[in-house]
Amino acid sequence: MEQFKSFSQYILQIGYKYGLHSVFDDFLEMVICSLSLGAKEDRYHEIVRNYEKPDAYLMAEAFGSLVIEMDNNGEGLKDGFGDFYMECLSHGHNGHFLPRNQYVK
Repeated sequence: MEQFKSFSQYILQIGYKYGLHSVFDDFLEMVICSLSLGAKEDRYHEIVRNYEKPDAYLMAEAFGSLVIEMDNNGEGLKDGFGDFYMECLSHGHNGHFLPRNQYVK
């Protein structure tokens, strides 16, 4: 069985090609669309069309990796989104990560 990379490794890998901020925003919205029970399927397809097929598969693997990391070995939930944002996007200078209102509609 192939070992998952870390969530950060996936997003950074895709980000080199498409821009890190864009990939992070798209990933977050794709996750929300995926969890919407089909209500946001059209929006999901709009986003995923911007990525080459192998990169879209990497996004799916990143989601799996994030879920595994968030479990934190049963020690309580870990905020993988916030950690990534603070470490890789804001470098600790832009406050805390909060999703935009559009994501919770």
